[in-house]
Amino acid sequence: MSKMTWSPLQKKLPQGQILSFNEGELMAGDFVALMGKNGTGKTSLLRLLVGLDVPHQGEIRINDQSLSGLSVTKRSRLISFLPQKYEPHFYMTVRDFVTLGRFTKEKEDSAQEFCQDVREILTTFHLLHKDSHDICSLSGGEMQRALLAQAVYAQAEFLFLDEPFNHLDDDESENLATILKDLSAQKMAIMASLHQKIWLDKGFTRTINLS
Repeated sequence: MSKMTWSPLQKKLPQGQILSFNEGELMAGDFVALMGKNGTGKTSLLRLLVGLDVPHQGEIRINDQSLSGLSVTKRSRLISFLPQKYEPHFYMTVRDFVTLGRFTKEKEDSAQEFCQDVREILTTFHLLHKDSHDICSLSGGEMQRALLAQAVYAQAEFLFLDEPFNHLDDDESENLATILKDLSAQKMAIMASLHQKIWLDKGFTRTINLS
C-alpha cells in the first residue's frame, strides 16, 4: 500500500524566514484538505512533499524510501502535481499537453489504447472539443482543466493539487470534486490545498490545518 511520511520539516525562505511543519503521513485512499491562511505555507509544504524543494531540516519518505534519493524519473512516476500558477509560453495542442502527464511511463499500451485513454481524460474534463487547439488559446478555466487533466492522466500513486478549484465555475468545481472522490476510492492518495472552507464537504477524509 502506497504511503508517504514526513518528520517535522523546516523550509528556509530566500528572505531568511523559516517555515515549520508538523510530521504527517499520506496513505493510499486518503483525500486530504490542506487548509491555512495566506502565508502559512500551504504551497511551500506541497513543494517539499513533491520534491521540488528540499527541506532545510527533516526528511520525507515514500514507500520506505527517502524522497531525496529517488531519481526524477522515479519520482515523477509516483507523484503528480498541479501547481497553483502556470502560464504556457509555447505552441502545443491541448491533447499533446495533457499526454505530457504520462511521459515518464513505460509505453505498454497499444496506439489504439493510448488514443482511447487520451480521449477519455479529455472528455472527463470537458476538453474534447478543444483537443487540437493551441494550449495558449485557452481561457483561465479551460487552462485549469487542462492542467488537472494532465495531473490525473499521469496515473501516479500520489496526487498533490495547489488550489485546484481556482478559475473553475460551479459546475466544473462539482465535476472535479466527483473525479477526486472517485480517484480516492480507487486508492490514489490525494492532498489539495484550499483557501475556502466551503469545499470541505466535497468528500475529504481529513484536514491538515497550518497556522
